[in-house]
Amino acid sequence: MPTNSKTTEKHATAEKATPAAPQRGSARKAAIEAKKPGQRRKATMASPKRETKARPQTAANTATVRAGSKSAKILELVRRASGATLAEIEKATGWQQHSIRGFLSTTMKKHHIKIDSSKNGAGQRVYRVIK
Repeated sequence: MPTNSKTTEKHATAEKATPAAPQRGSARKAAIEAKKPGQRRKATMASPKRETKARPQTAANTATVRAGSKSAKILELVRRASGATLAEIEKATGWQQHSIRGFLSTTMKKHHIKIDSSKNGAGQRVYRVIK
């Protein structure tokens, strides 16, 4: 089919005349598309990770436990000099063992308490607060 010179000129001028459409997508997509083959991808996030400093323990940022709650019972048992076994904590709260272990791990973070876990002579796990 023969090409018409007028139609090709018309299409060429139309392409020049239309303004470029704004780019869509995130900057991350553009960075991924622009990368060269074989180049390693960098992890990009909306906000860069920042180092967090440990806050000093004050009354304002220390979580409190309501008196008489199961949390208070567990902390009371663990603060004893002999500590508390999983069985003792289980009996006092009615919780399952995995729930107790999860509570103790989050308590260490929230209340800034160091808890030691060791086995006694009978082979039971004993939790106690390190002072």
